[in-house]
Amino acid sequence: EQAPNSLNRATFILFAAMMEAVRGALADSIVTVTDTRMERIPRRAGWPLRRIAAPQQVGSTMAVAGFLDMSEQTLHRMYKQADVNGPVLLSPDLVNAAA
Repeated sequence: EQAPNSLNRATFILFAAMMEAVRGALADSIVTVTDTRMERIPRRAGWPLRRIAAPQQVGSTMAVAGFLDMSEQTLHRMYKQADVNGPVLLSPDLVNAAA
């Protein structure tokens, strides 16, 4: 099922779960390294990567490091785009147990 911005509903559910995990871990953001082509997906979803530095060549890939910042506003936008009314993780507390 495609959302208006051509992203799949599952993408928004995944991003909501990631944000719930960040919140459950009492963190402010996720630090990640990703392919520059993949960087477009969270941006199109309304969750842009805040780059730490310019992209770097890693093997055959152009990679970029950055922060995906957590905000309640962005989380609720993911819920809306995923067409869910609230949490997507069974229990965000499970994240704390795993950490």
